[in-house]
Amino acid sequence: MKSEFWKDMADKMQGLDKFMAYQEQKVLHGDVGSGEYADIQDTLNNLNARDWLDEPERIQLVQANIMLETLKSIDRLNNSIQELNEDTNY
Repeated sequence: MKSEFWKDMADKMQGLDKFMAYQEQKVLHGDVGSGEYADIQDTLNNLNARDWLDEPERIQLVQANIMLETLKSIDRLNNSIQELNEDTNY
């Protein structure tokens, strides 16, 4: 069961990395919308709800959550910068 968790987390992290690269490309083209992280957040929440995770697995899960929150913050910052650039009053 433990090796299944590590395989699952490795797949999730690889998927998160691919999603990050995809989002970075979308940000460069001004194409990021809200709620695009919902599937990843749901997956991380589901993993967090499992009570059989040991400490290293919990740490890895926290790291994935931090990465996701960082991506969300970057998107919000980028959107704010784009709005400021489009506003002629600034």
